[in-house]
Amino acid sequence: MSSGAAPAVSQPRPARTSGMDLQDVLYAVTTVSLISGFNHGHSSTPLFVLFVALLAVLNVRLFLTPVAPIFIVPPMIVFLVIHLASAFRSGAGDGMFFLVQAVILLTFVWLFVARYSMRPMHGYFTAAGVGLLGLLAYVAGWHVMHGFYFSWKRLSDAKAVFDVLPLILVVAARSRNAFTRSIFPLLVVVLVAAIFISGERKAYILLVVVSPLLINLRNPLTYALPFLLLVSAPIAVSLERSGYVERQIETLQGFAEGRVVKTISNEGRSAAVRVAIQTFKQHPIFGVGTNAELTYVRRYDPTVAAPHNEWLRVAAENGIIGLFFYGATVVWGLAGVLRGHVLGRSRSRSERAVAFTFAAMLLIYVSLEAFDFIVLLAFLMIPFVQYLRLDPVEAQAAPVRAPRARHAAGFRRLQGVAAAGSPRRAP
Repeated sequence: MSSGAAPAVSQPRPARTSGMDLQDVLYAVTTVSLISGFNHGHSSTPLFVLFVALLAVLNVRLFLTPVAPIFIVPPMIVFLVIHLASAFRSGAGDGMFFLVQAVILLTFVWLFVARYSMRPMHGYFTAAGVGLLGLLAYVAGWHVMHGFYFSWKRLSDAKAVFDVLPLILVVAARSRNAFTRSIFPLLVVVLVAAIFISGERKAYILLVVVSPLLINLRNPLTYALPFLLLVSAPIAVSLERSGYVERQIETLQGFAEGRVVKTISNEGRSAAVRVAIQTFKQHPIFGVGTNAELTYVRRYDPTVAAPHNEWLRVAAENGIIGLFFYGATVVWGLAGVLRGHVLGRSRSRSERAVAFTFAAMLLIYVSLEAFDFIVLLAFLMIPFVQYLRLDPVEAQAAPVRAPRARHAAGFRRLQGVAAAGSPRRAP
């Protein structure tokens, strides 16, 4: 070694975070519990709340950390204030109900994002994947045992498991785990068949959108996959000979052509959409109040159901002001999903592919589902998807650049507290 050479500077070895730990399992169980169907048609929310409380107790230090910049989403904060104030305007009961909901869900979002913005989600993906596939087997088995061979949507919130299946496929496609790669073709066949059989249209839409991510994006034939899925759907449902599933696929084709296919479900939702638009036109500035839209419209038509569209619900209940900040929150999240750098680190193509799928899943869900606990959680998560370490093959924390000076203290403390959850392994 020449005398003029600069001495080597030893770099601290980053903490290894590959595999699962108990916290990964607990976070996975918490998320899966929200859509569990074990209550046979009754809400699984109490189970979710119980797990969130346990996570809060185990991670109380995260609440003592100064707020890092990732938690400051101005349009979401303004929207929640408007939404809460409007709920109290509708009544004290509505206000307290929404306040409790928001506190529980924001607690979970805070803990989840604080942990997985600093730690790879490899362990979480493994635990959640096993849990979701187990839930899928349970849902399919329950329906078959009860004589329902198609339309697997009779366990209330458990039907949301089908909406997550395209995300599982994209994560598996990006994995380098030998076992996952060996069973990937089988996963594609089983999960795509489950989506068709279930009749869950949101899952089918997401599958069509993200299907190019399942193979090499550099191959031009990749972009023919959405077309092939659209063409093959009528053939697949005709082989099933399920009138219900066939009508579900037909409604999606009609939507793509700008027409509404006449079914009981579609006609009910069309009426709800029409009344929601009428309500917005009558109360365009502030709306009729949070949670008051359904009560308001049923004064005129008792048969009208929820519009299954959060954009219309927010417009009717919170007016143009609430809708503006709701939309700005979604745009805030979507704008960051494909960024190449976030929180001082580079993001891989795999991470951006999974982030896009995750964000698309949440966006489709809030756009095509009636307002409930899960829908509100999906909305609250959208702005933070961009910060999660979603690369399925990332096994250790990547080196980060220093964040902006005004955020540095909070960022470093958050990073330290989040990393403290996993002890270092011996090199």
